[in-house]
Amino acid sequence: MKKILSGLSAVLILAAGMTLPSRADVTIDFENAQGYTAGSTIVGVDDSGLPGTKTWTNLFNTTASSMVVSSGTGIGGTQSLRLNDTYSSTSSAALGTAVDLASSSSVFSSTFKMTFSLAVTNPGGSGNVAQVYLGYNGVAAGTQRYWMGLTMGVDGTLTLITDSISGVGTANFSLGNYATYANAGQYVNFELVIDPTTKTYTNVAVSGSLTSANFTSTLSASSTNHNGGIPYLSGNATPAALAYNLDLVAGGLSTGTVDFDNFSLSTVPEPTTFGLVLLSVGALVARGTARRRTARG
Repeated sequence: MKKILSGLSAVLILAAGMTLPSRADVTIDFENAQGYTAGSTIVGVDDSGLPGTKTWTNLFNTTASSMVVSSGTGIGGTQSLRLNDTYSSTSSAALGTAVDLASSSSVFSSTFKMTFSLAVTNPGGSGNVAQVYLGYNGVAAGTQRYWMGLTMGVDGTLTLITDSISGVGTANFSLGNYATYANAGQYVNFELVIDPTTKTYTNVAVSGSLTSANFTSTLSASSTNHNGGIPYLSGNATPAALAYNLDLVAGGLSTGTVDFDNFSLSTVPEPTTFGLVLLSVGALVARGTARRRTARG
């Protein structure tokens, strides 16, 4: 009996570790191995881990020295992308950089998971000190379609951009405050699962050194946020089709230091695939148990 229970426990443990099995199709971690150099600008860098020649561009024609690869600040490795936002009354331009992920567009054809982390120090001014968008090349969440959009205000408010109840513009869904998840300068981690068929966020989770939270059920029940709809502007036929740019931005009226790191896009296997794996493991356990019984007989 103990052996049977042990086998069943193994199946349950495996199942618990495979809630969202996936493989990384796109990984961006700003390390030397992918072509990034600490202390140098990210503009013009070709990430060798991405298919084809895909270079980071300057979104707002701001100084390249404001968008550098920072050493000793990474969450997974040693490096991160650092945006140094030093707004003044004579320089109100936003900071931003983008890379086109069209060569990896196959990941967007089925349910996929997006993860990333950001750390913010000394936010000030007004507006958003950090913004992450996947889709249209630029920051126009109310007028263009995105796979996802997330902002952090200078007051620490974390906001997920969604489709609105009318579908004509976007709506905001609060993910709480940065300070709830981590202390200043520590990373907050985001995990978003997106279904491209229904155009909805099907999992939304946030975590840090202080706490973690999952907003999936609350978001999916909110009609204001189109029941978890991605910022697709479903009722507005004017915007262009969804694109594949990853945009990392610091607001034009804000100040602070923002580190971005550990970006990944992963396909999520269908539930039937997951079920077949569990059935196979269960069958192996049962077969092993039967063999032991035969041997004892």
